[in-house]
Amino acid sequence: MDLYTQQKLTVYDLVTKQPIGEEKRHIVHTSGLWHMSTVAYFLLKDPKDTIRVLVQKRSGDVDISKGLFDQSLATQRRDFDRNPEESLIRRSKEEYGLDLSSFPLKQYFLNTDLTISKFSPGEKNCEILNFFFAHTPEEEIQSKNLHADYISDAFWINWSEMIRQIRTEPLIYTRTARLFCLNDEIVKYIEDSIQSFLFGKPMITEFPASAIHFESVNPLTEEVYIQRKNGKIDWYQYDKKTTKLLRHEQREHIVRS
Repeated sequence: MDLYTQQKLTVYDLVTKQPIGEEKRHIVHTSGLWHMSTVAYFLLKDPKDTIRVLVQKRSGDVDISKGLFDQSLATQRRDFDRNPEESLIRRSKEEYGLDLSSFPLKQYFLNTDLTISKFSPGEKNCEILNFFFAHTPEEEIQSKNLHADYISDAFWINWSEMIRQIRTEPLIYTRTARLFCLNDEIVKYIEDSIQSFLFGKPMITEFPASAIHFESVNPLTEEVYIQRKNGKIDWYQYDKKTTKLLRHEQREHIVRS
């Protein structure tokens, strides 16, 4: 908590996505106040064109998801960040000592509202997400530059191996990391986007939904809502420990805890 005691986060209206005030970080994360976050995959292709992704292990000093594996970067938007890209660049400098402003960046899911509710004892964390790729040379990530207060380790693995790990050992990864790897349709869109980002292949379409919401509230299950452009909603329920799909049905509305 010492790292974050005085830190304040901007609170947002979920409908308008406009700021409505500020609150201390620990209050935001325990009261279900909606705030803006940026998540990113740092990606590269090796000489055989295999896609590799940077995975980080969170330190034991962070306030949430201590010691879990995570996507390359996840951070809250601060009041001095003018946009999500600034959040990404700032946090990369803080965690990795890396200035991403000189590397290719691109935001995806631009026409889809991404939200996540994460509840656990002492935590009620609700986020509006912005999703990025960064093309980062392998040699730019060096262990000597990692900020030990935030990251205990970082390493490159094959993209397919990360997906396999999250689906077979989900509880060693953060809930935000699981959001993007449980549902086959979401994974396919991300993988098609990677092909466009790294290899220049054309994107067929944007993600065919106006909203995605991930609920990690129940201790036994996790839920993914995908709201189509025509208003129809697909609801998926997964076993939290095995990631097995338990139920899939149509719903009339998204339930955000």
